[in-house]
Amino acid sequence: MCYNEASIIEETIRHYRTLLPRCSITILDNMSTDGSVDIAQRNGCRIKRFNTSNHMDATKMGILRNDCWKTSFQKWVIVADMDEWICVKEKDLMEEDRLGTTILTIKGYNMIGDSKDASLRDINLHQLHHGIYHAPESKSICFKVGPIREMNFTHGCHSCAPHGTVRYSAKEYILKHMDYLGLPYKLEKQNIRFQRSLRNRQRGMSTHYAVSADTIRSGHDAIQQSKEDIYDLVKDYMIVPLL
Repeated sequence: MCYNEASIIEETIRHYRTLLPRCSITILDNMSTDGSVDIAQRNGCRIKRFNTSNHMDATKMGILRNDCWKTSFQKWVIVADMDEWICVKEKDLMEEDRLGTTILTIKGYNMIGDSKDASLRDINLHQLHHGIYHAPESKSICFKVGPIREMNFTHGCHSCAPHGTVRYSAKEYILKHMDYLGLPYKLEKQNIRFQRSLRNRQRGMSTHYAVSADTIRSGHDAIQQSKEDIYDLVKDYMIVPLL
């Protein structure tokens, strides 16, 4: 899923292309205006655009999340937002195939950085290893096509009711939610999503975007103070910095 993600899209693509070299990536773009589509095309991604008239549309996005993968020729699919990076490699999926797994068990963490720039140019996202456990990000968004026929994701994929042969992995895979990467980034992201989420909020969704800048600042400070080092959980999936 993509709307004006120029600050992170290239690094998201790099994460998945490095860990899953044979993957194909489809960007579901909600009419971005910041060059996100150009970046995705330069990096060999397929683009499917959808138009919600500059409003977040939970219903339309839910339909896309539940249907976009059904014609995939891949064994495994990941249905993720742009800021969701699953720590999984091809060898992991091969092992899960051997074990008969059809859905990965996910443990989600909000990742924490200290960027002073909304563009995130001053930090290496791939080397972050501080975070805080966040249950809503423990999302079943990596699964096997064929054995799984329907996922029935709810709003934001935070829960689902899969149909088919449902076998969760014994191993927990880390999902890095690239969220608290720096206060300027968080404030800008929150403001954009607040402006676009009025219709969702009127329906009782996306209410977490209706918070003040002061609340975001205090929450960001609290997160920074309570963060934990999860290096041992993510070290095998961290990308070596570019020279």
